Amino acid sequence: DMVEEGRILAELEIDPLERELESALLELERAQVRLEQAQEAHAYEVAVAEGNLEMAQIRLDAQRSEATPDKTAIALQEKEIELQQLALDRLAKGVDPLLISDVSRAKLNVSKLQADIADSQVIAPFDGQLLSFALTPGQSVDAYKSVASLADVSELEVSSDLISNQLV
Repeated sequence: DMVEEGRILAELEIDPLERELESALLELERAQVRLEQAQEAHAYEVAVAEGNLEMAQIRLDAQRSEATPDKTAIALQEKEIELQQLALDRLAKGVDPLLISDVSRAKLNVSKLQADIADSQVIAPFDGQLLSFALTPGQSVDAYKSVASLADVSELEVSSDLISNQLV
């Protein structure tokens, strides 16, 4: 039989790997959704904290501009500004790094399983003629044992040992 480069000649039983890959893809999707939700919540919390800080600053400015400023109220408002700034500084650290790590770990798991599935296929490395194929469906195979022979028939070289009476 003639085969083209890239044709799958044989596949190992990969049902368990395919199920693992399906599960890994779902886990990756869950990790990405959790991260996206955390990022959205974080953006909202930052916006709220910035708004609270701005409102506290406006209240402080208003208290300072009164005809007879209340020193106690001003001191309390200054502390409120400090607290709002602390909240904003805490949010500057971003989302939980473990959520980012979960996405990275899930991506690596998917990549590994995809590579394992790709490695389970025997693929024709070039166009040629399939000379032998030593497999039957369901047969177990030893690692690194030859299961097929493929020849490039576009360039053949013939060699022979001749004895003197054959040289005519």
